[in-house]
Amino acid sequence: SIPHCIPTRTEISSYTQSLVDTLQAVLTSPELPIDKQPLLVAGRRTNVNMVQPNEITTFQGIHDIARSRGEMDIGHAIDYIVVDRRFPWNCIPDLVIGRVVYDNWLVGHAILEGQVVVVEATETLLAVHQLGKEGRKEGSRRPNNDYNRDLVRRIHVTNQALSVTCAPWKTLNGPDGRINMKKVKMHKGCGQL
Repeated sequence: SIPHCIPTRTEISSYTQSLVDTLQAVLTSPELPIDKQPLLVAGRRTNVNMVQPNEITTFQGIHDIARSRGEMDIGHAIDYIVVDRRFPWNCIPDLVIGRVVYDNWLVGHAILEGQVVVVEATETLLAVHQLGKEGRKEGSRRPNNDYNRDLVRRIHVTNQALSVTCAPWKTLNGPDGRINMKKVKMHKGCGQL
């Protein structure tokens, strides 16, 4: 069993065996200093229009619909976050989960503070998100949608919202079928969203 929690958006329809495989690779990687620091794994989803229940009854079915009609979500989106028990929640302001800025601020804070091992798992972890009639912007019509953005402005921590692509570690599929870790430099596009 993997002793971690996985806050995720409720619209994520399906994960596959790639969730377990990726987390296992991260947890057993000799490159990552997770024995000394807390861990955060995050990534982007694959959007699929109007998923039918019979399409997601097997891992192969999920892979097939993602491959045939799925689209990777936009670059700054973050759709799943896995943290270990040591994650410093006491340093996080009272942000609302599921609202604008929450995911990006949480990941950005972890990256910029440098006290958490942050890994982007988009390439190796398939998370399928079912889009309804309203499309990907459906959640942005909620009341108080800008609560988090307003809060981080009030407490002067706006510079900590980053894309998951700014993570210092990434998971990659190796030519031998194994999941590998790669240390990457923060690119020039990493900054305030």
